[in-house]
Parts: sequence; structure tokens; C-alpha cells
Amino acid sequence: MHLKIITALTLLLICLSPLAGQGAVTYTKDISPIIYNNCTVCHRDGEIGPFPLTNFEEVRDEAYTIRSVTRKGTMPPWMPDREFSNFKFLGERGLTDQEIETIAQWVEAGMPEGDPAFEAPMPKFAEGSALGNPDLTLRVAEPYTIKGSNEDEYRVFVLPTGLTEDRDLVSIEFRPGNRAILHHGLLAFDTTGQAREKDVSDPLSGYEVFGGFGVPIRPNATLPGYTPGAVPLRLPKGVGIKLPAGADILMQTHYAPWPVRDSDQSSVNLFFADEPVERYLKTRMMMPFDLVEEDTMQPPDLSLSERFEVALELIDEFGQGQSGNGAIGGDIADRLGEGFGGRLEGWSLFKIPPDKVSRFHGIWNVEDDISLISIYPHAHLLCKSWEIYAIDPGGNRENLLKIDSWDFNWQGDYPLPKYVKIDKGSVIHAIATYDNTVDNYLNPNMPPEASGWGSKTTDEMYLLGFNYVDYREGDENTFFALSDPQPSEPVILRPPASIRVPTGGRTQLFFEPEGVVDSI
Repeated sequence: MHLKIITALTLLLICLSPLAGQGAVTYTKDISPIIYNNCTVCHRDGEIGPFPLTNFEEVRDEAYTIRSVTRKGTMPPWMPDREFSNFKFLGERGLTDQEIETIAQWVEAGMPEGDPAFEAPMPKFAEGSALGNPDLTLRVAEPYTIKGSNEDEYRVFVLPTGLTEDRDLVSIEFRPGNRAILHHGLLAFDTTGQAREKDVSDPLSGYEVFGGFGVPIRPNATLPGYTPGAVPLRLPKGVGIKLPAGADILMQTHYAPWPVRDSDQSSVNLFFADEPVERYLKTRMMMPFDLVEEDTMQPPDLSLSERFEVALELIDEFGQGQSGNGAIGGDIADRLGEGFGGRLEGWSLFKIPPDKVSRFHGIWNVEDDISLISIYPHAHLLCKSWEIYAIDPGGNRENLLKIDSWDFNWQGDYPLPKYVKIDKGSVIHAIATYDNTVDNYLNPNMPPEASGWGSKTTDEMYLLGFNYVDYREGDENTFFALSDPQPSEPVILRPPASIRVPTGGRTQLFFEPEGVVDSI
């Protein structure tokens, strides 16, 4: 009897040993596909990642760091709550629980390499263009050399298109020349010639700014930008952005602090529509003008002198006043035009006192049936969370985006996987919280100081962009697709960076928000 039991156990062990060998976690079989498909897009030579992750030796050397950041969920970076909405954002990043556990098991097993024959293939990262052959490529005329003083630099380069007629864009692709120093790039177009004049007046290539483009830019003149690891999206079929004849492309570059002098010569690829464009992309910017008091869901009632104080604050922040006629306060859309809303009175609410966690509630009353394409929240170091949702006329709620742990370093545009219809009469709510206490280790001021809107990283912003088109029947059944390869941070549209804005008054006042979009 005992002999039979021993024999059976021996046979069982013999049969199980090959399976056990197959189940051992190795780099080539188990880890390489996780790393190459989720991390290498940023962690390779010339990219923003602080170290490369392109082979066994490089990954092994950083294995303990990789285990730590994947367990914490800080890498791959992805801020939105995955369970909040009933859709998955296009280009969503993140590892499964099983992938995180596999990395931990590999590290704890001593990081074995395994059979090289099982190593995953390296993805084909785009060179030249991720979208194919562009119709027009514009490059900065000459390399720009940064100061290398460990300080942020912002510069705008003017790229004449030479177009003799209006053209419809279906995609624009920012191609960084030096990814190691370029933190991000914004794009817009100018038809006034003002940017060209500023360029001529600066002895160096381009001209210096801090946030924005240095000239007034309307929402319909903003274009897709660049963040590290981004692969651009083509706009949905039949949707485009009109690029006027003779327009200049403005390329605003943010060079991150760098200890040595280095140079960059970036370019943009333009892709024009082959078929007639049926709808043009629209952008709605939610700003402090859209803020309301939560007990009434209305902007505050301000006296004439209080409204005048807000107008003066805006002039002091954004630019010089000019003369004219009008009334202080009122509907911002009447003054700024399409793409903005709310009231000047709402701006008075955006005050962040020290030693408190402040909550701000903005609303957008949607006046037409629309189809959302993407959502772009923007704030600075005090921000802690966003919650964005829509309530339709029947009282039904559509959750759009929620971020519980805001990360200043990893913000971006969030493209939807398909058109999301928002019915006429709906209200979009956007709630943001800001922690201006000593508990916020990112607080730029210790002890905490009062804060509010400003273009510097140490100031704050409440800025939320929605890219959309007018609704057409069947939009809700239209799904989008990313370009190949998979991006680490897809981008559709950046919000406006400089707009000439009338605020009203018996003498009409204007301000130019040069820092509506600043260092990201």
C-alpha cells in the first residue's frame, strides 16, 4: 500500500514539474510585454522618462522602483477614476491587478531573465509622423538654444503657412525636436500678424512669453498640442478645424528646467481634409466666470462697486484697459463670444484662503444638443480633485470625469471613446477642490498664503475645456479609434491661451488673459 502511494506521488511530481517550470515568472516571458507596452513609450532615449526601460538589464536595474510605483498606482500615470463613468477613455493607461502582482513576483524571485526567445517584440514607435504622410510640414527656421539655467523657459515660434486659400484641418501633429528638454507644446493660429511683429522685434528665434501666446487668441484658433508620449488623434469623419488663408501657426514651447545649454528645433505636421467637412470643432471653456454659489446655484449678487473691483482685478491680471461703452458685469458670452459663458460676478468666488480646503462649483447651461469629443481639466499645485457630470432636463445624471488625486505633473486631455450626447437644456457641473493647508505637501507657500487665479505655477486656475460638435442623429453610435502605436497621453485640443476680453463698464474695459493656459 505504502509503495503504491509513494509511486503515485512520484508520478504526480514528475508530471507537475514541467508545469511548474512553465509557471515561473521571467523577464522575457512575463515582464517584457508589460514594460514594452506600457512604459517604454516614455522610458527610452530622447523621451521624458528619467531612465530607459528597453531591455532586461535596464528594467532589472530599476526593478525595485518599478515594483514600488506600480503597487502605489503612480505609474503608469492615470488620474481619472476608472469606475466613475460608464465608458472607458480612449488611450486609458494602467496595469491590471494581475500585471502588478506579476511584477512583484518577478522581483521577489530574484528577477530571472528567462529564455530570450520568449521576449516580447518592441513596439514600433513613430518616427517622423504617427499619422502617415502630412500635407504640409512646418519647422522652426533655426534651432533655439535654451539658457540651461535650471529655470522654465516659454517661447513662441511663428510658422507662416503660406496658404493662399482656407483649408480644413483633420489633424495637426506637434513633432518635438528635443524631447529631453521640451515639457509640452501648445499650438494656435494667428491671422492678425501681431505674432509675426513680436517675432521680428526679438533678436532670437521666436519671442519670449510666460504662458499663453503673447497675442489675443480666440477659442476657434486653438489647435491640438503636445505632451510627452502623445500620439495625435484624427478628428472624427466629417469634423474639421478651419485654417484661414495666410494664417501663421504659433508654436508655444515650454522648456523644463535644465542644467546645461541645449537646443531644440521642433516642427508641426498638418493634415487636410480629403472630403468636405460637415461640422467644425467647437470648444467651451469653463472658467471662474462659470462659478456659482452652491446654495442657490447662481452667481453672487454684487454691488456696482464690487463688480468694478472684479473688473479692475481682471485688468490687473490680464492686461490694459481701453475705452468704450457698456456695463460692468453681465453675461460673459455676450462679451467674449462663442466658447465662453457665465458671468463676471462668478469670478469673485475664485478666492482660495490659507489653511482651508476650498470647493468651487461651476455650471454650463447647454443651449443646444451637442456631441462631446474630449474633456480637458487644468489646475495647479493646490488642486486636489475634479468631479464633472451632466444632468439632463429629465433629471438623469451622466458621469463624465472624476479625479480624486489631482497630479499637476500628469494632466492632459481625455478623449472619449465615442460621441457623448448632451441634450439641450442639460446642465454640466464641474466641482473642483483646492487644499491650501500645510497637509498639502505640494503647497508652494509654507506657511500657506491666500491664492487665486494666475499664470504662474504658484498661482491657481479653475479651467475646464470641452471639445464638441453640434449633435447629429446617430452620433451616440459613432466610436473613435487611436492612431497606432498606443499613446501614453492622447491629446485632442488645448484651451485658449490669450484672448482679448471686454468686461464692460460705463467705460468699456478689456483684459487679455495671457495665462489662461500656462505651464502644464
